[in-house]
Amino acid sequence: MPPPTPLSHRDMASDGPRCYVGVCTFQNQGKNAENQDSYIATENGTKSLVAVLDGHGEQGKRVSEFARSQLAKNLYASKDLYTKPAVAMENSFAETQRSIERSHAIDAQRSGTTAVVCYRHRDHLVVANVGDSRAVLGRCSSREGDGRSLRAVDLSSDQRPMREDERTRILQQGGLVHQSAIPMRQGFGPPVLVRVGPERVWDKTGRCGLCVTRSLGPARDMDRSNCGSHFSSRNALFRHLHHDGCGGKRKRSRRLLLLYGYVGTRFHGSQLNADESRFPTVEGALLEAIRRAEMAQHNVFSCQVEVCSRASRTDKGVHALASAVCLRITQQSEGDLKSSQQEAFSEIVGQHLPPDIRLVQAFDVLDAQFNARFACQKREYWYYIPYQHLLHPKEQTMMAKLKAEGTSSNHPCACRVWVSGLPESANNDQLFDLVETLRSKEDLPKGRLLDVQFSRKDCSAMLSFEDARSALCLCWNLDGTEGPVDKTGYRSPLLALPESIMQILQEVHKRLRSSLKRLTGTRSFHNFSPGFADALDPKSIRSVYRCRSGVTTGFKDFLRGKAFAVLRITGRDFLYHQIRGMAGLVCAVTLGIVPEAYLELALGETQIEVPLAPAGHLVLAECFFRDGLFGCPFGQANREERDKAGGRRGDLSMHPFVIAQPEVSERTLCSKDKVLILGSDGVWDRMISQEAVDIAAKHTDPNAAAREVASIARQRWHVETQGQLSDDITAVPGPAWCILPGFLCFLRCQTG
Repeated sequence: MPPPTPLSHRDMASDGPRCYVGVCTFQNQGKNAENQDSYIATENGTKSLVAVLDGHGEQGKRVSEFARSQLAKNLYASKDLYTKPAVAMENSFAETQRSIERSHAIDAQRSGTTAVVCYRHRDHLVVANVGDSRAVLGRCSSREGDGRSLRAVDLSSDQRPMREDERTRILQQGGLVHQSAIPMRQGFGPPVLVRVGPERVWDKTGRCGLCVTRSLGPARDMDRSNCGSHFSSRNALFRHLHHDGCGGKRKRSRRLLLLYGYVGTRFHGSQLNADESRFPTVEGALLEAIRRAEMAQHNVFSCQVEVCSRASRTDKGVHALASAVCLRITQQSEGDLKSSQQEAFSEIVGQHLPPDIRLVQAFDVLDAQFNARFACQKREYWYYIPYQHLLHPKEQTMMAKLKAEGTSSNHPCACRVWVSGLPESANNDQLFDLVETLRSKEDLPKGRLLDVQFSRKDCSAMLSFEDARSALCLCWNLDGTEGPVDKTGYRSPLLALPESIMQILQEVHKRLRSSLKRLTGTRSFHNFSPGFADALDPKSIRSVYRCRSGVTTGFKDFLRGKAFAVLRITGRDFLYHQIRGMAGLVCAVTLGIVPEAYLELALGETQIEVPLAPAGHLVLAECFFRDGLFGCPFGQANREERDKAGGRRGDLSMHPFVIAQPEVSERTLCSKDKVLILGSDGVWDRMISQEAVDIAAKHTDPNAAAREVASIARQRWHVETQGQLSDDITAVPGPAWCILPGFLCFLRCQTG
């Protein structure tokens, strides 16, 4: 509620009549299970505050509700509210943006909210807008001012890429503006990209498209220089001095999410133990290295490092490529830390780490409520199995013969070479040129390359040579060589195998995938982990999202005896020894030691014994966080999440192209101003401003006006989408001030 007006700013002569507020809202259809809209509709005597916030993205509801409370709070707390209301409004948006960055940075990475806000004090109206929401004023067009004929006056301008000034700003900063592109097939030809939909703002990677050019949520560059900031309260100043002080002995605390890899042979698991001297762990060595690195700085005299949360943990002897842990680092120092010291955190800590631990990357965590365990959506583990433990006796004999013959094999399929790792745009000419280039560098047989058969599904090709000796020698040289250039200019290393070996390995992986398929889904894994009496224990139920296996070994590794089959198992979380039990049982079934029916028995209610594979072959490959956040530089989390989302739009990640700077305008209300309508793009995409004003002018009850406008908007959505889709639609007739009786109608509707 608006606070009471101070006595020094009261003017009883200007008081107007009281206003009325009503609300009508409809849940969306065919989009998601929540209404991401939020609103403000309050009045207190001569003051009124109304706002419409249209959330977008996966966490749009959370961001819009948080921004709603912060906008009103910051506006009412401003000292300029009664003297300079426009300045107060602009400052409230800036402070709300800072609050989102501090408290909801994780949610706002790919979510945000538009906002249109109107503040009225007596006859003075202030309008602020970010995004494509709109404020429309209904003004009498007749001299009598009876309100029967109203003319629509737009009080705000939609901030979309089609505006010339917004487009110019984005392009000058390096952003992109264009429509979305979807592949479409015409007849029997190859698919082509077709531009559809409205113009969107895209970042430099082209992965995020947003229909608006301004939104609460886009990150701005934080200024952390010496005492150059202004603070709204003494508490804010004290917090700054406590954590980011500008001189003397100061205590600073920060949260970091670390991605780190390790060889777990000598460690008793990854989780920190109470007795690190007897049972060393990976986290114990990591924390000690961070303490030494922080204390090595000349202006730091004390440092404390503690674990806040972890995304995963591994057992004794298990390795990791990119495990994740969230740490709180508290240090006391004299003066300010140099920016170079903070930016080179990974390099400084790496100098104090043991050789079997490597720090991959460090991310700042701004959300105090962040929990790495719950923010991690899935984990992927790899289990390495030597092929010699998966081959049947006949296959072992054939592989031993091929290995002994090497490049002099006379197998019928030896003249054909399988090559993987090719870009999607690779063609015959590029492979012919690559073969000729290798021949010119090495003294290789002159057998011709006869044919190339591509497999676009897995980006591989089968090369047919004139004789087996030429094929095997070129296979040895192709394995590990950089392939043709892709669209981004990158050359991926190739994987090459003779078809004679490839046929045997494909049969092995066919048996592996048949067994792994039975382990996917949500099941009770009580037989795969100790401590469970039966399958009825709810703690034994786990979800395995995906199990894969494929050929990842080249010709060189095969001849050197380093050929491994890799089982890739992805799931939400896993039990103690669960993956080792899964790998051991799959190996037993693949070799024929136990029948395939044993898999169903192990997943059923029967209590049976499951073979346990060794821990030394298990690797935690990656932790996948929501929206691709904290992605490993050499991992696949960002790309998989981006492909799954189909270019999910983002806000914090769209800086500096999408900004949170509002457009603020002021005007003085008069007796001809009857109706004010606030709406988001869902309303204005289905009706023009004049039509909404005409509908509102027919009603004296704001609730009735809200219901009719919202119903018409929803009906048009259903007609145009054949009843398959409608947005969140909310109408909020709220307070208004006018000399003659009237009402204020606020409408909003979310779009995709």
